[in-house]
Amino acid sequence: MGNLNWVSYLENIRLLSLGGNKFEGQITPTLCRLMYLRILDFSHNKLSGSLPACVGNISFKGDRDDAIFQSVYESNMYDYFSGYDLRGFTFATKGNIYTYGRNVFDSMAGIDLSANMLDGEIPWEVGNLSHIKSLNLSYNFFIGSILATFGGMEIESLDLSHDELSGPIPLQLTQLSSLGAFSVAYNNLSGCIPNSGQLGFDMESYLGNTNLHQITQGNMCAAPSPDPAAAKEVEETTSDPVLYVITAAGFVLAFWATIGFSFFHPYGRSVMLKM
Repeated sequence: MGNLNWVSYLENIRLLSLGGNKFEGQITPTLCRLMYLRILDFSHNKLSGSLPACVGNISFKGDRDDAIFQSVYESNMYDYFSGYDLRGFTFATKGNIYTYGRNVFDSMAGIDLSANMLDGEIPWEVGNLSHIKSLNLSYNFFIGSILATFGGMEIESLDLSHDELSGPIPLQLTQLSSLGAFSVAYNNLSGCIPNSGQLGFDMESYLGNTNLHQITQGNMCAAPSPDPAAAKEVEETTSDPVLYVITAAGFVLAFWATIGFSFFHPYGRSVMLKM
């Protein structure tokens, strides 16, 4: 628990996995001193405030020789360095939790800030993180538009679901040739879902966006077909008042017809006199 200001002193760290704790407060710009980071996991905490723009200045490509870090496995002092054994390290990406071995830095570079209370707009500088393979900002309170600069990344998994993002999905995202998992579900997005490039995912990736529509075969931006049951209910509800008016009018006409028959028809008058 507590804040994360102390992480700025871990200048040489490459993997920082602090998910599933009770850390709170803001992510301060001092995080950006960790210029050798490859994997950052702050998920499932209580962090709040905006995301520092300087995060986009961290390269996430291992500027220092990661072979030095890997060499501890081949060292004769393996037992001494056993604390660096990452053969059981896990990281969530593409909607699943994966376990990585000794070559973790060859396989993954990513950021997971999901399930916090972060807010504000996503800094456009985040689009500079061209070397990360996974970015998860889901289950926060981010507002504003999806960054068009995401289109220049080499990302394989992008999760922006369960936030408060608005506006259209940028066409630049269709350029993400390596994208294997994508979700913008449950935001406030609008416009059309691009039907080209790597965004041809099933509708689960786009659920919960009332004003976000599919492109039809005629390249028209059409709203999804309404639920037949709901449409039938609306139709019945609309026609009910009309039915009531017609029924009431029928009773009135029948009443006056009976009165008229009683007064103007001879048989009717005789019946009335006997009564």
